[in-house]
Amino acid sequence: TCDFVVGHGVAEQQRSPSSFGADPGSCRKIPGMKPREQQEKVKRFKTGGVHVLVATSVLEEGIDVGTCRLVVRFDEASTATALQQSRGRARARGGKTVLLTKDPAAIEQFTAKERQMAEAVARATAEYERAADGAGGARRFRLRNAKELLEYFCAKTLGGAVDGATTPEYVTAHDPNACTSSQRQNRYVATVLMPPGIAGVRREWPCAESRAKKEDAVNTAAYKVFVALH
Repeated sequence: TCDFVVGHGVAEQQRSPSSFGADPGSCRKIPGMKPREQQEKVKRFKTGGVHVLVATSVLEEGIDVGTCRLVVRFDEASTATALQQSRGRARARGGKTVLLTKDPAAIEQFTAKERQMAEAVARATAEYERAADGAGGARRFRLRNAKELLEYFCAKTLGGAVDGATTPEYVTAHDPNACTSSQRQNRYVATVLMPPGIAGVRREWPCAESRAKKEDAVNTAAYKVFVALH
């Protein structure tokens, strides 16, 4: 069985799951989906109710689709990070990613940028962990210090101190996917806005995982960004 997941923007003309292999004109309009509807479809995929999930770039970020055996990307990635995230979806043992492109050289360039980014992240992590904290102990990359490490990485990459020009911005909001209004008021999600100037890294990184405190939501979002870049 097959299903679609699209973003919440303007409805687009899409071919319905039942019309694959049929006349190209047998299409229907799929309206934009609210976050809760997206989560419901992804849940069906994760629990085996749906075996194939066709999606726009909305699933590149922020939504955990679980373990995939095969990822097929029909359009070319816009950045090295987008390509890396597509590959990262195929987390099952023996998982594969298939990239369809008219320009193999572009894929090679993105792959080289992936390696460069991973090396930059590894260097920043090593430097961060070598430095002693205020208590004289070694620092380690953990969820609770993900925001601090992400800011350290941005400052190192942009060649400056940790200040407003190199520091990511963090936007928090009540969890739109909470089941009740009470839960919605007590759960937070965060979006990381990366500083401009880091080649191959997109600006906006939303995270759908909610936390009871804004600080924890920010650290969770920062952690997701750092892991994706690595």
